[in-house]
Amino acid sequence: MRGKARPPAQVVQVFEQLVNEALDRSAIWLQDWCWSDLLGMLGWDHQAVRVTLQQLQKIAAALAPRVIYLRVDPSVALLRALEERGPRWFNRHAATPFDGPVTATMVDNWQR
Repeated sequence: MRGKARPPAQVVQVFEQLVNEALDRSAIWLQDWCWSDLLGMLGWDHQAVRVTLQQLQKIAAALAPRVIYLRVDPSVALLRALEERGPRWFNRHAATPFDGPVTATMVDNWQR
């Protein structure tokens, strides 16, 4: 989904197709991403994110989802998330300026 963000209806449609395919194949669905984080990166307004999240939850119910927590070193997980999501994500959650640089000290302090 590089470039222009897809409209919410298209994201919901693709998600529904993926869920149906997983169900048709009796596949196991593994997801390593929080929907709200993902949708927040698409530049949609708050209302579009909220409505889309509700739609995805209804569709996903057919998968009978379970949450599994894996034990991971928090600093490793945080650095991976920072690499994937960038400094704007970190700064938003760490309450620092949006475009400020992210330093190792900031990451260490945020984990405490």
